[in-house]
Amino acid sequence: MKGDTCSFCGIGDEQVPLLPSSPSVNICNECLDLCNGMIAEEHVWREALRHLDLGKELHTQESCLPCSFCGKSQDARQLIAGPTVYICGECVRRYTDVREQRERA
Repeated sequence: MKGDTCSFCGIGDEQVPLLPSSPSVNICNECLDLCNGMIAEEHVWREALRHLDLGKELHTQESCLPCSFCGKSQDARQLIAGPTVYICGECVRRYTDVREQRERA
């Protein structure tokens, strides 16, 4: 829809194509790339630090927040936060797949 903006960076669809999502939240290609990069980096760090006891105290204080895109409650540590929205890894993968399908078409 014309006039929509990315819920993460605020750029309008006139400047950057937005991927289809719910009526109240959107994500642009650039923010989607940033989210994919964050997820990839987290996996690298998690594997590198796997043998250490870091972060065990965090497991006792888990808080759940809903993903703004799919609405599923997630451990807050598994969400990527924007100014007023959150996106889960599952939605990042789903929107990445949508983008790749559009590029092939």
